Amino acid sequence: MNMFEQARALDGTIKMCALTQGQIAARLGVSQSYIANKLRLLSFSEGMQARILSSGLCERQARALLRIRDERIMESALEEMASRKMTVAESEQFVDSLLEKEEIRAPKHSDLDHALVFCLSLLRLYGSVTEHRVTEGEDGIVFTVKLMR
Repeated sequence: MNMFEQARALDGTIKMCALTQGQIAARLGVSQSYIANKLRLLSFSEGMQARILSSGLCERQARALLRIRDERIMESALEEMASRKMTVAESEQFVDSLLEKEEIRAPKHSDLDHALVFCLSLLRLYGSVTEHRVTEGEDGIVFTVKLMR
């Protein structure tokens, strides 16, 4: 199983069994943060998931990319990390430098961020979220959710 399949399996089990992250972590003998980090991978669009897998990036490198809000910049960073065969540490430093240089750092969790995360978790609980994306543009923040019928 790849990292995204593992994340989808955990997400499905959480929904099907109505478990919290802490409860499933206890049953699996892992930490709650391990579960949360796995589930964060589902923030990538399906296209980005495929590109991450084909590029050979590991889970920590993928999570470093999550700090970038703009998907176009994220894709460029992914290509650079893969072409230069960066280590995890190099990848994290590279993302740090991008965030500082381009001022594209994800905003601190505001009330809006918390509300969106809460809404997404409810949608996952009661439906099948197949993809979601948050992009920040000049006009504001765009939160896109794709649901399975």
